[in-house]
Amino acid sequence: MAITVARTLRDLFRMAEVMDVSLRKKPFKLSHCTKVNMVTDLHNRLVAKYNEHRDHNEETGFVKKYGTLSFPEPPVPGSDTFHPIGDYKALKQEGRSMHHCVGSYAGMVMEHHSYIYAVHEPQRATLELVHNKSTGRWKVNQLHLACNLMPSEATSEAVARWLEAEERPALSHITFNK
Repeated sequence: MAITVARTLRDLFRMAEVMDVSLRKKPFKLSHCTKVNMVTDLHNRLVAKYNEHRDHNEETGFVKKYGTLSFPEPPVPGSDTFHPIGDYKALKQEGRSMHHCVGSYAGMVMEHHSYIYAVHEPQRATLELVHNKSTGRWKVNQLHLACNLMPSEATSEAVARWLEAEERPALSHITFNK
């Protein structure tokens, strides 16, 4: 639970920063959230605003900072079922179509902290792998259906099987965050 709340708060702050929205003022006042479900509700409202948000300056700023809209090569090759999201615009579209905040993860992808994949079977989901710089390993950090719903056990197992099959020496011991 603590990991989920911390991740939700990080997502809130990242989206608010990108959109220049204050979490100290209505309608997104964080201090009004006295329970975990209220933080989740605030996150979901900000996700809706973020995914409606179309700011050309945001894209221009991204290119200015990173020099491109294209992401680095994925740490694990894609497949028919697991598609690495290869650029800024595709990541934004993934967030819009799946109704979650993954579009705000572009900077983390460019800085090699995360990599995002669209999962197409057995359920449509979004997968985040995170890089642990001290071990050099990538692991599953998040796997969510639309609206951040949790996937079935079959989907989680399919991801694990794919990662095991694609494992390369640099990716030894890919693990799931629990």
